[in-house]
Amino acid sequence: MSYSSAQDIIDLFGEDVLAKLTKSPQADEEKIADAVEYADSIINTALQGRVNLPEEYVPKIISVISARLAYISLCESYYHLSDIPNTALRLKRDCMKLLYDLADGRINLIGNKYSNVIITRIKRIGDNHEYP
Repeated sequence: MSYSSAQDIIDLFGEDVLAKLTKSPQADEEKIADAVEYADSIINTALQGRVNLPEEYVPKIISVISARLAYISLCESYYHLSDIPNTALRLKRDCMKLLYDLADGRINLIGNKYSNVIITRIKRIGDNHEYP
């Protein structure tokens, strides 16, 4: 089961953007599916053995991370790693940070498929106090 779909990515970034990134007149769903598969492998690797994802639904935050990582994969392919837009680089950094926070237990998945993330602890760098 994929964490996101081509339609999720189109909804987030737009058909025109994805058509450009897939180098086709319309968004190439096969290339998008490959990017989703890559994104999902990143998520699985980061969370494996640390976070149990519900089997009955994909938490919204995981779906969004998957869609964003798939978009970034398409950007990396299109721009050949040289001139990737800063927005895409920031998205990648933020997605990876969220995954590591989930894996390390700083953020927990709770609730239902619409409302499922709660920040359980915040620790500031250089500070020995945890803030609820």
